[in-house]
Amino acid sequence: MKEIIKSGTVLLTVTVIAGLCLGFVHELTLEPIEHQLQIALYESMGAVLPQAETYIEAEDFILTDTFFNLTRGKVNDDVVGYVVGVSSSGYSGIIDVLVGIDTDGVIQGISLLRHTETPGLGAKAALPEFTGQFAGGYGALRTTRSASPSQNEIMVITASTITTDAIVLAVNDALSFFEAYLR
Repeated sequence: MKEIIKSGTVLLTVTVIAGLCLGFVHELTLEPIEHQLQIALYESMGAVLPQAETYIEAEDFILTDTFFNLTRGKVNDDVVGYVVGVSSSGYSGIIDVLVGIDTDGVIQGISLLRHTETPGLGAKAALPEFTGQFAGGYGALRTTRSASPSQNEIMVITASTITTDAIVLAVNDALSFFEAYLR
């Protein structure tokens, strides 16, 4: 009986010490991680709405699980576009997409902030060859398998139609949001 209590006490002590160490490391790294995420977000905003000089978070909109970011891009005091952050369900999980839209409703660019898509397949969605297709699009976008897509058609990533559809849905949601609330 004494041996069981001794072993239990040792196990409890090790567990408490490990828990305290993990808590300390978590608190220590929380702020630097958040800072790096903000830097990545700001850099992505510059990529999707390059004509803006400053980015001001729009605080007059209530964000949801689907819409996680709304930022006004400005030159001096003039709004030149918006960056809309949209989440969509892909093949392997949630895909967070930033969509840059100018004041005329034309997509300036998109950027994938976060995804867990399959490496070599769905992960190709983050490559410029795919994201570059969205620039200049407006209105409802759709996917195609055609080698020469027409205006507002996005070529499907081979073997990754779920990922492609999820990103097109996210961009269409951003465009709908723009039309409904920002135009």
